Amino acid sequence: MKFPRNHFLLLPFLVSLLFFTCKNEPKTGQNPPTTDLTSINTVRIRIDQDASSMNPLLTNSFYSRYVSMLIFQYLGTVDPATLELKPLIVKSLPEPVKVADGKFKGSLAYTFEFLDEAVWDNGTPVTAQDFIFTVKAIMNPHAGTGMWRGYFEHLLDIEPDPANPKKFTCYFKQFYILGLATLCQTPVFPKYNYDPKNLTDGSPLADLLDEKKRDAAGKSDPNLKAFADAFADQKFATDKNAISGSGGYQLESMQQGEGVILIKKKNYWGDKVVDKNPLLAAYPDKLVYRVVKDEPAIETLLRNGELDVAVNVSSEKFIELKNDAKLAAQYDFNTKEQTLYNQFLLNNRDLRLSDKRVRQALAYSIDYDYMVKDVSMNMAKRTVGPINPMKPYYNHDIVPYNLDIKKAQELLTAAGWKDMDNDGVLDKTIGGKKQSLKFKLLATTTSISTKKFAESIKETARKVGFDFEIVSVDLANLSKTTKEGNFETAVLAAATFPGPDDPHQSLHSKSLAPAGDNRSGFANKEADRLMDAIRIEQDMNKRTEFYKKLQVIINEDLPVIYLTCPMQRYITSKKFNAVISSNRPGYYESLFQLKAVNN
Repeated sequence: MKFPRNHFLLLPFLVSLLFFTCKNEPKTGQNPPTTDLTSINTVRIRIDQDASSMNPLLTNSFYSRYVSMLIFQYLGTVDPATLELKPLIVKSLPEPVKVADGKFKGSLAYTFEFLDEAVWDNGTPVTAQDFIFTVKAIMNPHAGTGMWRGYFEHLLDIEPDPANPKKFTCYFKQFYILGLATLCQTPVFPKYNYDPKNLTDGSPLADLLDEKKRDAAGKSDPNLKAFADAFADQKFATDKNAISGSGGYQLESMQQGEGVILIKKKNYWGDKVVDKNPLLAAYPDKLVYRVVKDEPAIETLLRNGELDVAVNVSSEKFIELKNDAKLAAQYDFNTKEQTLYNQFLLNNRDLRLSDKRVRQALAYSIDYDYMVKDVSMNMAKRTVGPINPMKPYYNHDIVPYNLDIKKAQELLTAAGWKDMDNDGVLDKTIGGKKQSLKFKLLATTTSISTKKFAESIKETARKVGFDFEIVSVDLANLSKTTKEGNFETAVLAAATFPGPDDPHQSLHSKSLAPAGDNRSGFANKEADRLMDAIRIEQDMNKRTEFYKKLQVIINEDLPVIYLTCPMQRYITSKKFNAVISSNRPGYYESLFQLKAVNN
């Protein structure tokens, strides 16, 4: 399965809109790592937030999901060089086949078979029952897996092959643009470890996939609640003795605020077949993820040779370090485009922001050129929506908003806003109460780029009649607050799935947060209709038409103000043959190999 080459692929899992945020998870209570971190075959990676849970289904943290993908594995993954979706722990990726008869007549069938060599940590084979169990865990009405369920909306059932325990067929009631990708990027859990009491056996998967039957099962089958409670146990998030997958690495230690260490398994099954599938490789003996938030600390670690990978460094610092001869001798510096955008998130539920003219006025109050040229040092481009400009269905006919103070003021005047008390901030009586255009602006100011974006918005919007108070929050609280809807405005980054876009998760009225991921509170019937149509349209030309119409609506209603699409900046040690990719976060650390001169 090959995505267009201008689709930069996102791992470790399928999320159409994933905020760069981390769930506020408790401390592990484990001691700081004592293992030797200077081992020559150790890859030391800078991360800017904790990877504090190794249960990828029950965390909102990107880094938790990303790190845990080296413990768990998936049916398919993305080749970092070719950007093709390729099989990982299955023999091949199927083309959908229309079912001609039987109970699934008219549906689309995808048949997979796990590799013969694929086994769990206890030596038992990875089977169809493990994958079925995983999907059951996702669809359990009591589990905190709501963000995943929308992708399985069109799945009817999964049937194991009675003659081959490693073979199974997934049936979709109709075409879904992310059907295969959904299946391929779902982490597979070992049933024996996560459901030892077989609590999920009493509810057929087909019932859990049906919304009405799922709700009924949730009420009638107490074992579903018992499983959800057990699955959410902290041990499956932080205890190295409880966490288990089929991947090449296992958890060695984790400490909140410090980082995570993974070590390679001694008897990793993938080593036996890596010559046939190089993407199964686990070359480094150890992977050390170090939480380093401040750029001076990053620079110190780089100069001391204590980091092998650093990304998300500000454009200004990246150029400064790249021009340092000593560092250039130790590290490679590269840039690539990525499916990521910076956004000014607006809470449309706020009465002051419920009028699209106010949101449009805000869009005309932003100095985008400053963000692209000065903050990003021209390593970014403008965007008019959540669709990446490199994708073939990006609507290039839409003219982006630009800084226009006069236009912004005209829109606010037409909307009935005026300065009632001569303080420079516009006011209006709404529902019998005086309201002013004073807002709290949440931002992770430890990020230099985000801080400058927020400060620029505050400065230019003040000239129009807005007043923003910048509130500094960490990523964990920013995620929690925006997910719960307890915010007015926020500046943050978001990543989109690099294959076909499914905006349903982030913009559809059925996906309103906190149950879904529509954090802005956007609700538009025509937009909903187009998003529904996009999901099931097989004809790319028709789907492109729907995408472009949707972008026009988003640009007009403006539930979110889309700012820039930045390039990823990579700093990697020259001692490794580093594998970097446009796929977020931009590096495949398990594929890093020591150069021969260092062996």
